[in-house]
Amino acid sequence: MADNWYYQRDGRTHGPICSDDLCGMAYAGELEPTDLIWQEGANPDEAVPAAAAISFLQSPPPAPQPANAPDWLDDVRRAEDPGLPTLEDAEPPDWLDDLEPPGERLEEVE
Repeated sequence: MADNWYYQRDGRTHGPICSDDLCGMAYAGELEPTDLIWQEGANPDEAVPAAAAISFLQSPPPAPQPANAPDWLDDVRRAEDPGLPTLEDAEPPDWLDDLEPPGERLEEVE
């Protein structure tokens, strides 16, 4: 996508807006697939429906990494990515068989 875009809804022109914000608007429902969009510097007569350039099924844009991000933050982000292995794909730990099955109690030791 180009860096800046304009969009038109109900005959009113809005922008310029950066491509990341435009995609975020599409995700949030603030941009309709039928709204007309065009690149900054292009002729508005060449505008196309937003659905022609933006995927309205996309996930939200990633949040910027904070300067003091904890070590585990990347693990959380990877866990949300459907393209990466999930917990269901992981091998169970070897100690898992030692746990008591649900609903059963160990004998009490006096």
